Amino acid sequence: MHGDKHFYAKHAFFESSRCYCWNSFYINIFKKGYAKSDFRVFENPAFTLNNHEKIKTNQSQPLSIGIATPHMATLGNTFTQAAAITEHFVDTINSLSKKYHITIRPHPFYKTELDSILRHLDGKTLVEQPNAKLPRKFLLGSHIVIGTISTLLIEAAKIGIQVIVIQTPAMVDIEKYHFLYTFDNVRKSSLDDLKKNIEEIEKQLQHTIDTNL
Repeated sequence: MHGDKHFYAKHAFFESSRCYCWNSFYINIFKKGYAKSDFRVFENPAFTLNNHEKIKTNQSQPLSIGIATPHMATLGNTFTQAAAITEHFVDTINSLSKKYHITIRPHPFYKTELDSILRHLDGKTLVEQPNAKLPRKFLLGSHIVIGTISTLLIEAAKIGIQVIVIQTPAMVDIEKYHFLYTFDNVRKSSLDDLKKNIEEIEKQLQHTIDTNL
C-alpha cells in the first residue's frame, strides 16, 4: 500500500490470494467493494520509533512546523478553485512564519507544483528539497506536520507527531475513506483556523513538557 492510493482505492477492484493492508480500515473498504482476498493487517516498520528516535522526540525545543506541500489536485475540484486556495495557502504560511519556524518540503514527484508557491513565500520559510534529507528526519524535526494527504502525514501520525489535515473542497470525499482521520493526534482545519489549531497544539505540547519535568 502507498499513501497516494487514496485517490483510487474506492475505485479499485482486484482479486488476489492474499492482501496486506496498513490498517483494518482499508480492509473494510475493500470488502465493501467485494474484493476477494485473504486480507491481513501489516504494520509498516517505518511506523515505529526506535529508542534513539524516542529520545529525540522528547527533547524540548522551540516549536517547529513541517509542511508537506499539498498536491494541487487535493486543493480544489477545478483549476481555478485550486489556484485560489493555493494563494490563500501561501498567505497563511507567510503569516505563520512571523511567529513559527516553518519548513516546507515538496513531494519528489510534484516538485514543479512548488514553483507556484515559492515565488510568493516571504523568505522566512525554509524550503527543503526532497533530496536534502531523509523524509524521516524531516518528520522528527517537526512538532506539527501539516498537509492534505500523503504517506508523510500517515507516518507522522503513526509515530505520534501532531498532524493537521487542511480542509479543502477536494478533501471532502477523501475524509470518508481514509484512515488518517481516525488518529487522536490528527485534526482537520480550514486555512482560516490553522493558526488557532497550531496554538492549541502548542499549549498541549507545553503542558506535556511541564508535566514531565
